[in-house]
Amino acid sequence: MKYEGDIGLYLSGCPVLVPQCNIAIVQPKVKDVILFGETDFFVSAQMLGDISKFVKPVKEGNSELSQRNDFQIFLEIMRTPGTGALENVKKFFDLCCPDLKVQYKRNSIDFIANDAIVGRINQMTYHFFCRTVSELFLPHQEEEEVEYNYDKNNAAAVRLAEKIKRNREKLKKAMEQDESQTHVSVFGLYASILAIGCNNSIQMYFDYTPFQLYDAFERYMAKQQSDLFTQISMVPFADTSDQEPPESWMRNLYDGHKKEQYNSFSKFNETVKGRGR
Repeated sequence: MKYEGDIGLYLSGCPVLVPQCNIAIVQPKVKDVILFGETDFFVSAQMLGDISKFVKPVKEGNSELSQRNDFQIFLEIMRTPGTGALENVKKFFDLCCPDLKVQYKRNSIDFIANDAIVGRINQMTYHFFCRTVSELFLPHQEEEEVEYNYDKNNAAAVRLAEKIKRNREKLKKAMEQDESQTHVSVFGLYASILAIGCNNSIQMYFDYTPFQLYDAFERYMAKQQSDLFTQISMVPFADTSDQEPPESWMRNLYDGHKKEQYNSFSKFNETVKGRGR
């Protein structure tokens, strides 16, 4: 997915202004989200990150609602007693817009400071707000794993290929929520993997913002994939000639493209020098 926001601003941890709504979204630290309630946070972020998807089940089979704007239906759900949606959204705004009071009107969500409306989400601007919430607070989409060919008669190549497979299976298993468990902490899992893999204190990652943690985790996994490809390509008789190498772990993770523009330090340096002219 291509990101449209300012990635440097996202990574800085500073508040992110949505100019169409005149609302600055504060990026909480991961430890603040844990105190908020990780499950509630993700429910709220998914709800506000894609309002159209949230209201789709409500519209299905209802000819009257199918003609109405998604944002108006969302506001009606907010005002419906017993849904729990309003409480989740209120908590989300308390965390991410702590200096603003929020009022839910018939056609808008108004943000108030010093008794004056300073920001507003309506049917014309909610798409911009949704996009920013989604980019900031929801994990990035997974990329496809690269498969390697190797000589199955070569013991060293087989061992390394099996190691790669085991690592992938362990990560996949860890990322999947066991049905017997009531909750698996995504942030805890990411922080634990990064702490062990990078030999850092786990507490450091709880001081990250969600976006910083997602970025660090995805960059780390990209480097692991690149390192594993390098290892297997150096094994005698390992055949990777018909396989494209993994994308550079230094690539732009947010441009929506799978293919890398450079696959070596020399090409990378040439590109940077060219931009500086």
